Amino acid sequence: MVQEGISTEWLLKGFKYELESTARPRTVEYYCGEIQRFLRWANAVGVPSDIRLITKYHIQVFFHYLTLLLHTVLTADATSLGGLSVFAGLITEHCDGSLAGL
Repeated sequence: MVQEGISTEWLLKGFKYELESTARPRTVEYYCGEIQRFLRWANAVGVPSDIRLITKYHIQVFFHYLTLLLHTVLTADATSLGGLSVFAGLITEHCDGSLAGL
């Protein structure tokens, strides 16, 4: 069932709260920082903040943006995608399944 009124910011707060109970503070800071990067990008390019409207396409475009950014600065830190993958999973749990298959 699709839950109404769940924003990405609200979901991030819940993700951070849950992560704080299982992970080290630096891990929490790192993952949440990477998710904030997604949220800043999403806001800048007009991705909806209502998680029901975020599609697989939005996530793929963001990963493409990250790939270009990483190549530009000659950084191959694949671990930065870890927190975003977990966050994408949380979004999938609260939407109509349009992100299934990520």
